[in-house]
Amino acid sequence: MKYRAQCFFLLAAALFSSAAATAAGRVPSNEETRNKTVQCEVTSVHDGDSMRARCPGMKDTVRIRIHQIDAPEIGQAYGKTSRDTLRRLCVRGRTAAFSIVGKDDYGRLLAGVECRQKDVATTMLESGAAWVYRQYQHDKMLVQMEQRAREAKRGLWQNPNAQAPWEYRRDRR
Repeated sequence: MKYRAQCFFLLAAALFSSAAATAAGRVPSNEETRNKTVQCEVTSVHDGDSMRARCPGMKDTVRIRIHQIDAPEIGQAYGKTSRDTLRRLCVRGRTAAFSIVGKDDYGRLLAGVECRQKDVATTMLESGAAWVYRQYQHDKMLVQMEQRAREAKRGLWQNPNAQAPWEYRRDRR
């Protein structure tokens, strides 16, 4: 696991920072890799808040988790519709811009994502395909977008008893 963490930071350094590591081989800090943007090809969309992408100079794909939102799980009500919404926005084989902010507990890169010149988090919230992940949310405007979708009963908000994904996951432990 320690080796895997070191590989992640070396990978992030190579991808997202031109001067990330010194000649001495120093592992870059989170600040050095944070807010770096890279253009990558979308290879798959797993659900409404995660995908894989192939980035320049890399043999393997990278797992990406969209920062600040949480979408229904595939087995949850509206889960497949949420995934399909993201698939229409971030089309396989097309380029997306990833603004890396860190990594999550599962080793996925956390990123703001832009597909087809649209911010993915705001688009998913406005369409009612995701919740604001308040535990990790930094942009207060996202809460307003979710509220507008809720009031307009768009997407998952058509169901007055829609269950948040974090509650769904907790209930299945």
